[in-house]
Amino acid sequence: MPASKWNASRKHPSADVALLVSQQLTRTQTAPPQPQSVLVLVLVLVLVLVLVLVLVLVLVLVLVLVLVLVLVLVLVLVLVLVLVLVLVWH
Repeated sequence: MPASKWNASRKHPSADVALLVSQQLTRTQTAPPQPQSVLVLVLVLVLVLVLVLVLVLVLVLVLVLVLVLVLVLVLVLVLVLVLVLVLVWH
């Protein structure tokens, strides 16, 4: 076999390098997350959960305050009506 044919039939070394790089990229992309990144993810999830709970509590408190104000207004209106009726009746 002449040298030129032998060289032509061999793969170029850069093809091996490209294959190795693609295998390494595949390994790093499918690698399990590091413990530190899992910890950060858990901390972020806990922070988001706490923020959502705080928002829900604030909304509940606002609704309770609005209900109390409405009840107070209704009671005041009833008292005023009773007073007006008592004054008119006498």
